[in-house]
Amino acid sequence: MKKAILLLMIATMPMMINSQELSLILQSNDFKASSPIPLQHAHLHGNISPHFAWSNIPANTVSFAFICHDPDAPSGNFIHWILFNIPASMHELPQGISTQQLRKFGVQAGENDFGRAQYDGPQPPSGKHRYIFTLYALDSSLPLKDMAAYQDVMKALSSHIIASCSLIGTFSA
Repeated sequence: MKKAILLLMIATMPMMINSQELSLILQSNDFKASSPIPLQHAHLHGNISPHFAWSNIPANTVSFAFICHDPDAPSGNFIHWILFNIPASMHELPQGISTQQLRKFGVQAGENDFGRAQYDGPQPPSGKHRYIFTLYALDSSLPLKDMAAYQDVMKALSSHIIASCSLIGTFSA
């Protein structure tokens, strides 16, 4: 009997997965998945935010959050960019867009680990690092202020995620 219940649970698991969670797509015109991020996007070489576009957006999306972090940093997880309350109607971040430009659309920026509310590109102290850009489709806006800390943004969005996807780029010192 226990085996039959377990098999039934395993057999129905794919039906429990929301198909929208698997459909969100994040792309960049500036680099491909698992490829090097061009020098112009590095912190000390232009610090220009890369282009990003997303598609296959779940119908009930109210807003997006967008986070870039370096999990290979000596300190553990180094945060390079936090955006939240991106309107559901926005499907792209143009290359080089500033926090001031984004604010015109109601987008808010959290505090990165450089202590600023903006994009700050790769700056690994040594070796090859991964930079993970993650887009979250949310069923709500987040009740946070500009310069919100990474932990506060993650806590606020955790119960509102409809779908998410990531694009990973690399950069070497």
